[in-house]
Amino acid sequence: MTSISDAYGITGQVPFEDLDIDSDNRRFLDPRVIRINASTCPHADAAVKLIDSFFNEVTASALSLNTSTRTRGRELLTRFEEPWETRLGYASKGFQGHGAAQSIGGDIWDELSTNLQPLLEIGFLKHLEALPLFIENVGADRTSDISTRIVYDALCNFTHQMAARYPTFATQGDGIKPVMRQFWDPVSSDWVLRIVELPHWNGKPLVLVPKNWTRRNLLMTHGRYYETSLLTFVQDSQSYFKPDGKVLKPTKGLLKTNPLFQRSRETTLRVTLDAASNGTNLYERFETFVNDKYAA
Repeated sequence: MTSISDAYGITGQVPFEDLDIDSDNRRFLDPRVIRINASTCPHADAAVKLIDSFFNEVTASALSLNTSTRTRGRELLTRFEEPWETRLGYASKGFQGHGAAQSIGGDIWDELSTNLQPLLEIGFLKHLEALPLFIENVGADRTSDISTRIVYDALCNFTHQMAARYPTFATQGDGIKPVMRQFWDPVSSDWVLRIVELPHWNGKPLVLVPKNWTRRNLLMTHGRYYETSLLTFVQDSQSYFKPDGKVLKPTKGLLKTNPLFQRSRETTLRVTLDAASNGTNLYERFETFVNDKYAA
């Protein structure tokens, strides 16, 4: 393994993820981590604005009754290029090119425009990082790929800052060269192509990622949501007082054997909506849990 800092002769601690420069790394960009850091990091703040701009545009399209608007919303989700410049994710997974991007983006759109409509209508599905909670086959790799492409402008700005700080990015490897890349433009609310100057190593562009923006597992996963906020809510709703005044609460293990509460995206959606009808926002509870866990 050759780390980025070793490749460019940089010593000491670095403010970027010091990944293997020659291959994909089993780490993933986590949009929830970026959101948590937005108040203290200008690059994170810029990235969150890009993510929210994109997701707001897509979800507004999903809620629209206008056919052309809905068609455009689907197109926004199916025009991703695999962001391999960061060296994040899996080489054998992710989008694997335009065809796979169409399939994955189409699956996300189909869920947003059908099964997840009730969540959108009540304002519970506001963040991109919530998608793995409710959509099958959208895990760390695909969430990372989608997020990376959306925040590409923020990552490029960070890379330029690092190139100015560490001159060897221009003098080592293949130097800094222009490339044409896809960017999310929040002004036009559309994907655009731009030329950007990036360091190159072994003929491949390199985009740096701020330190602590990546994880081996996402903070917000379907399994964690199910095991914490969702089952805790079901436990509370199934509890009752015994004649002696003590509260009898079913165990999570027992609930998992009940077909109504077995782990699935269908269960997650149904219980989340049931809780909402009783005035409980399970997603907000989960956000608080995750934020507190990360801070600890």
